[in-house]
Amino acid sequence: MFSKIFNLFLSFIMLISSLFGGGADKNKSDIISYNLSKTTVSVTLTENPSTGYQWSYNIINEKVAYLSADRYVNTAPEGVAGAAGTRILTFRGIKEGTTKIVLSYERPFEENPEPIRVITIMLTVNSDKTLEASVFSDTSNIQ
Repeated sequence: MFSKIFNLFLSFIMLISSLFGGGADKNKSDIISYNLSKTTVSVTLTENPSTGYQWSYNIINEKVAYLSADRYVNTAPEGVAGAAGTRILTFRGIKEGTTKIVLSYERPFEENPEPIRVITIMLTVNSDKTLEASVFSDTSNIQ
């Protein structure tokens, strides 16, 4: 009896998950960590290239800041295929000013890629090149 109830419950959960997108939760934040030092801002994000999705970035005012480092770290145990890893993006200031940096999790090979996640960084570079930043995930303030 218990196994029938458990199987029915499990089937119900799987049905609900498939109806509401399962792994493509648009409200989920993939920010693992966010680090603001005096001269850089780094964001560590969950990324799973085996799904075709990758993090891309767009710096609105490229005269104010630039991407200084972009690396992917495979954090999956050896022999595990298709598991997510992490993408680490680091930005530095160039000159005094403010810019918006938009991070999008999308499939870049699609004709009109529709991001399933968007993270926005509002970055201010001070006259001494120190940084101030606020990070927003899918329009929700997280920092």
